[in-house]
Amino acid sequence: MALISDGYELIDYFQRGGEPIARLQISRPKRPFLELNESGSSPSSSEQDWREGKKSKHVKALRGDEENFYENYRAPNLFVPTTKDKRDLLVKQSRNLVQQKKKVVKEAERSPGLQLICLLLNCASSIAENKKDMAENLLRRLYSRVSKSGNSIERVAAHFAEALSAKLKSPTPLFKNRVVAGDPDQLQSEAHIAFYRVSPFYQFAHLTANQAIIEAFEGKKKLHIVDFDISHGIQWSSLIQSLSEEEDVPSLRISGFGRDVNVLKATGIRLTGFAHSCGLTSFEFHPFLEDTSKGISIESLQIKEDETVAVNLVLYLNKLASSQTLLCSRLRSIESLRPKIVVVVEHEASQSPTTFLSRFMESLHYYAALFDSMDECLPLQSAERLRIETFHLGEQIKNSIRDDGVGKMMGRRETHDKWETWKGRMERGGFAQVGFSSRSVSQAKLLLQSRQHCSSFEGGGGFKLLQKDLGRTLSLAWQDRQLILASVWRCKD
Repeated sequence: MALISDGYELIDYFQRGGEPIARLQISRPKRPFLELNESGSSPSSSEQDWREGKKSKHVKALRGDEENFYENYRAPNLFVPTTKDKRDLLVKQSRNLVQQKKKVVKEAERSPGLQLICLLLNCASSIAENKKDMAENLLRRLYSRVSKSGNSIERVAAHFAEALSAKLKSPTPLFKNRVVAGDPDQLQSEAHIAFYRVSPFYQFAHLTANQAIIEAFEGKKKLHIVDFDISHGIQWSSLIQSLSEEEDVPSLRISGFGRDVNVLKATGIRLTGFAHSCGLTSFEFHPFLEDTSKGISIESLQIKEDETVAVNLVLYLNKLASSQTLLCSRLRSIESLRPKIVVVVEHEASQSPTTFLSRFMESLHYYAALFDSMDECLPLQSAERLRIETFHLGEQIKNSIRDDGVGKMMGRRETHDKWETWKGRMERGGFAQVGFSSRSVSQAKLLLQSRQHCSSFEGGGGFKLLQKDLGRTLSLAWQDRQLILASVWRCKD
């Protein structure tokens, strides 16, 4: 029954055009009660014996804690079913409990979505218990019910089933008609860019970070941004354009780290050309190839005394979280730069629970919301939506399931964690959190409103902007599920 009740939280994400499935609250007696014997009569022990804590054959004491058990029942206002009315109440409560459990089962039988969720969870549980034959049987049942072109729950179930099949090393492919034309890395890159264009997910991360950095640069003449995962440099076009519009145009140097030398070269050419076209002639791009065996050489950045330094950590720290030693070392190195501002943006999800099944459940909840949000970004029949979900979100799902939750996105180990975990790590790394300005909040609100993804700041369906920690953190949420969270930090004095 636990699997079915957990499934209701996911089904809420997928309701379209009607009332959502009501959550069934299983009522339980608020006070302890005695079991009735077969005839339905009350136990033979007297009320006085009960209050004195004497043992009765009708009481099921907790093993190893009998004294505490009986002590609890000597409390005042004790509920003792000694009258017929009280016995009837107990019988009624028991019958209601059975009826509501049956109702949950019937709801699951009627709801294809709940059936898919139950199949996924049972399959994941079988894999966790090393029951390969049972897992393969459940996968075959899933194969016939999921579709990458169906509704959002069918699509996310399809990708999780495919991920489970890959983890199980099943010889039977989930989608035999899937044709991959082109280089896989190129397909993933194109899908990432397409997702950036159609969804506010990455746009929120970049816009919020850029606004905080621009405010930290106000009145400064020499600016230096250290981006530890620059990728294609999409984030910096809006910042370059904003700086070029100032009366006294500052100089800008971007130090970008990456793992592919060809991508770094292309990014540098693209950003330099764009900066010059905007009138930001004092622009420099310095690429740095990250060595997985040696890490990053902070000394090679050559920070100048008259530069104002900003460190950009957008979706980067999760790539280090699987190694606490490496993460702590990197944070200490960043702190040694004495930057004026450090921007951290991370997924609001957790892949750190100790069991595979709990990690699977967290990933399923998270990507269920993302897939549901895609229905608001692109039509169901869109080929672009299929590419995004297959080569970007689908690959992320595989990475979250593979290797017991520690994925390898583009060769990196990723571990998503909740905000409280990142907050503690940053504070231990020598940083203090600062709040977002009202301008940053306004910019984030305008992003959602301009894309017509949000009905209002306070509520409504679709994407929402949420504030936490007295406004010191901003979060993009889909309905009530937080997806990504941004925060700003400075070095402690």
